[in-house]
Amino acid sequence: MGLVIVSTVIVAVLVEWLAPGFGWASAFVLGAIVSPPDAVAAGAIFERFGVPRRVLAILDGEGLLNDGTALVIYRFAVFAAVVGNFSLPRASMAFVIVVTLASRPASSSRSRSKRCCGCCAGSNSATRRSITSSC
Repeated sequence: MGLVIVSTVIVAVLVEWLAPGFGWASAFVLGAIVSPPDAVAAGAIFERFGVPRRVLAILDGEGLLNDGTALVIYRFAVFAAVVGNFSLPRASMAFVIVVTLASRPASSSRSRSKRCCGCCAGSNSATRRSITSSC
């Protein structure tokens, strides 16, 4: 997540330095587009070396967080480019809220009510119970 933010800022600064008329908001849009690393490529390389599945799962999760970070930065940069106004405190607070909501674990399977997928329509109750337990 931190590397995505730093990469976005570096790209924006370089774009603004190389093309001064480009504008900061547009430079940040470009930075947000090119900043997230390719976790799929890294995962493919790690699979070749026999890295444990748990590490691959962590890598996938980090890739999703990096992509989400870039999307949030992109959203704020496009908003700033369109509106012409940007508030770092508001954007920072919104970013913290998005990351907090995105990082919450999904509800556990115990709290979910069992629902049939519809495959048992017209069956007797014993058949529905056995099918529902496998759905």
